[in-house]
Amino acid sequence: MKQALAHKPTARFWALLGDLELAQEEHAAALAAFEKSLELDPQQGRLRLMAGFCALETGAVEAARSHLEKAAEFPDQSASAAQLLLRAAPTQP
Repeated sequence: MKQALAHKPTARFWALLGDLELAQEEHAAALAAFEKSLELDPQQGRLRLMAGFCALETGAVEAARSHLEKAAEFPDQSASAAQLLLRAAPTQP
């Protein structure tokens, strides 16, 4: 996969790498891959959702909120993004 990315970096290859990293619970690496994919194709709601989830898992709450708010604009991801945004909400004392 990394060889393919070096030869022809496409949004799809980056997304596949993100999926592979996520399957191995490597959230930081998955987030980086999903963000690379989004740089090439920012109109992917699923990738926004996955990046938001990975950001939450790594403790990057602001990045998570940003990705999840954008993911919520996509009909297929809006419900899942809303649920994850609850996890990203500031805690009340």
